[in-house]
Amino acid sequence: MDNLKRELLNGLSANPVHIPAWYRYDEEGSRLNDICMEQCKWYYFHRFERKILSDILTELIEILKDSRMIVDLGSGNASKTMLILDKLLNTHESLTYVPVDISKDFLSKTAANLKTIYGNKLEIQPIGEEYMAALRKVKTMTDKKIIVWFGSLQSLSYEKQLDVLLEIRNTMQVDDKLLITFDVTDTSRKDIIELSYLDPEGYSESFYLNSIHRLNREMNANVDISKFKIKNELVANSKSDNCSYVNV
Repeated sequence: MDNLKRELLNGLSANPVHIPAWYRYDEEGSRLNDICMEQCKWYYFHRFERKILSDILTELIEILKDSRMIVDLGSGNASKTMLILDKLLNTHESLTYVPVDISKDFLSKTAANLKTIYGNKLEIQPIGEEYMAALRKVKTMTDKKIIVWFGSLQSLSYEKQLDVLLEIRNTMQVDDKLLITFDVTDTSRKDIIELSYLDPEGYSESFYLNSIHRLNREMNANVDISKFKIKNELVANSKSDNCSYVNV
């Protein structure tokens, strides 16, 4: 049995029943996620990420100027990472770009698009794996690297946040750098946060339901979508050393 089926079975036989969050991200799910980020007016986080990144880009490039490789965790269409690539390639003859995405089909399209834009200035080494498996491969890469992780931390449970951050730490070498974004909205604005991750216009609902559609498409399941109602909750821990997260 492959790892994908094993994780699915573990989740579907657990209490409570769950489907791994990464299972939403096949090619169709990745497309729906892009639509959600661009079209959903409630999802402030994506817009703020781009603005902050643009505002600090000159300062950021000065810090990253010695790096020769960018590892992009959850690369998607690489729209934010391209802001960094554009700047670095003004001063670098070439760079190695390692996009990591669970959807190999979507990853191939992103890699092909970037190759069209940057040509031979960008050597692309895509990894179609979930984060933990990908980071074990990245650990063997010896170039000075920037590991980029945009916007995914708050969608993981506290325990999973720790797992991924520890694996990133174990992957990094002395001269490597990490660029990571967090949603630091005050948890007293629970209504605003929950609206952004499950908008009333239905963009994100289509994305989340893709897990069920994918089960039906790929695993010969016959799950009735009409039986489901999508809910979400901001889980704010009382301990000061625990991060909050959004549970869908």
